[in-house]
Amino acid sequence: MAKRESSSQVAATENNRGVNLARTEASSELLRELVAHLRQNRTQLREEWVSRIAEARLLTAMTKEEIFAEATGSSRDRNLRSTASLRAKSLGTHHSSRR
Repeated sequence: MAKRESSSQVAATENNRGVNLARTEASSELLRELVAHLRQNRTQLREEWVSRIAEARLLTAMTKEEIFAEATGSSRDRNLRSTASLRAKSLGTHHSSRR
């Protein structure tokens, strides 16, 4: 009886390993597909994020162009980010002086 239990435990363990390996491979494939999708649709997704952020008025001190520059992280847009930062600081100072 003990031999049957141990052989069934071994079979179950091997089966679990196979299932786990299949899950890992499936997860890896899904991750690769997701990364490919995000890379392929990068610009469109960023534009959508910018629109949603602007519509929700989450970053009211920044223009859509400045938000897009932040989302893209491109070096050519560093000037826009600096401008946005200065504007935000100045608005903060302006609001605090009005109190």
